[in-house]
Amino acid sequence: IASVRQQFPGFGQRTEAFLASISGGNIDPGSTASVLVNDLYHDIPDYFVLVLDDYHRGEEESVNFFLDSLLQNLPDNCHIILSSRTIPRFTPKGMALMASPGSRN
Repeated sequence: IASVRQQFPGFGQRTEAFLASISGGNIDPGSTASVLVNDLYHDIPDYFVLVLDDYHRGEEESVNFFLDSLLQNLPDNCHIILSSRTIPRFTPKGMALMASPGSRN
C-alpha cells in the first residue's frame, strides 16, 4: 500500500481499514485481495504497473492464494510484473493470467 501511495496519495484507505479491523492476526487472503482490488479500481484511474521483485523470498501458500485472487480480479488499468527465481504455485487460471495478461476471461 505504501509503495503505491507514493504515486497515488489517496490509495489504500479501505484496505488499511479492513486490515486494522482483523483481530487475532487471522487474515483471509481472498477477502484481502478483494478489498485491495476495490481500492485499485476506485482510487487509481491511471494505467500503472506494480512490480513484485524477489517474489520467491515471501512465497507461501497464503501469499500465492492472495496473488492468484488478485490476478483474477485486477482492473484493466493495472498490470503486474513478477520477478522470482522459482515458478509460483498459482491455480491454472492464475498461471494463464501471468503468462498472457490480455486474457482475463
